Amino acid sequence: MRNCCLAINCPACQHQKAKENGLLNTAKLPSAEQIKWRTLEFDFKATARLAQGTAAIVATLLASLDTIALIPESTSPTSLLIDFIGLWVSALILWYVSFQLIVHTLGFVLGAIKISDSGLKLGHFGHLISWDKIEGLAVEPQPIFSSACRLKPDALRLTLFERRKGKLASYDLPSFFYSPPMFQDLIERMCKQVAGIKPDSMNACVFATNSKELKQAYEGKGRQRLLIILVISIGLVLVMGRKTTVNYLYNSGNHYYHAGNYQQAKSYYQRALKFDPVFTFAWAGLAATEFHLDNFPAATENWRKALFLKPDFVEPKVGLAYLLIKEKKFGEAKELLTRALRRDPRNSAALLNLADINLRTGNPSEALRISRFVLTFDPNNPLAADVLAKSRQKLEPSSRNVRSNLKP
Repeated sequence: MRNCCLAINCPACQHQKAKENGLLNTAKLPSAEQIKWRTLEFDFKATARLAQGTAAIVATLLASLDTIALIPESTSPTSLLIDFIGLWVSALILWYVSFQLIVHTLGFVLGAIKISDSGLKLGHFGHLISWDKIEGLAVEPQPIFSSACRLKPDALRLTLFERRKGKLASYDLPSFFYSPPMFQDLIERMCKQVAGIKPDSMNACVFATNSKELKQAYEGKGRQRLLIILVISIGLVLVMGRKTTVNYLYNSGNHYYHAGNYQQAKSYYQRALKFDPVFTFAWAGLAATEFHLDNFPAATENWRKALFLKPDFVEPKVGLAYLLIKEKKFGEAKELLTRALRRDPRNSAALLNLADINLRTGNPSEALRISRFVLTFDPNNPLAADVLAKSRQKLEPSSRNVRSNLKP
């Protein structure tokens, strides 16, 4: 005989009391034998509600952390608020779309839950769990999660306990992926098959042949969930807190760099790199500060580290090429600039450095062409005007000779 091991308002207990008092509820579910297979698939409306609720939480968290990192470069509270709103909207949309895509892809891959007179199958990759192997099931409302994500009705968690190879195996089925009426129908059918009754409410209930063993399994499952939540929470705090700290230090370095305080900027970039040694932008910023402090060997080394971590990074290529031009290593400098311009064809600094190489290597016509091109989209660039003037000056004598040779 099956016994109930725990639960407030447990249907099994109520069933036993009703039987003793002659008040047994005669309401019956449609017999499972009448249906060969009944499937339960991910419901688009349910997942949309879940995506909407979680998106607000995730967007607020991410936008808050990113806004904290932007404080050093913020000019006023108003601009900081505008940044927060922009970050929040972007994170909200990105999470909503990504969540829906991931969930429905997962639902397609895993497949639907199937129930029949012979048992239960949890998706394509799940084995058939026969009814006589199910030692118990528990249905638990999730009011805190439901309130946070604004889910109506409250989400439920269905836990199955299967006797498998002499041990109890457990499976969790959250309701928030499915249509509420369909999930409730699934619970009712499973209760009918496992305990022979229809539950009066979606409350915690467990049916078992061995109450003590099932109670231990149930409590162990609860401790396991708490441990997983704790580990994930600590991981998120460490990862996201570290990211916020790194970005805050990096933006502080940018603030002092743009203010011309290169020594202070260098200190902040170095502190950011202590937290994240592979932060490419901090290496590039540190290289730029070393350049302005006339420490060219350190600037070269740091720009090379930035390029090693991010080979398509344009700014380190341009800075490194400038130092190579000073050392008259025109071949390597030209190669770096060519690669930079493939990524950013209108990068003024890269184009003018390339024009400078052409001037130094005796190709003023190409330097003239490049400087004119820069002036088409950056007409007030003084360096472009200077290169243009130098190119014309070098070309002017040859132009006069050509005109004199053409005289009759």
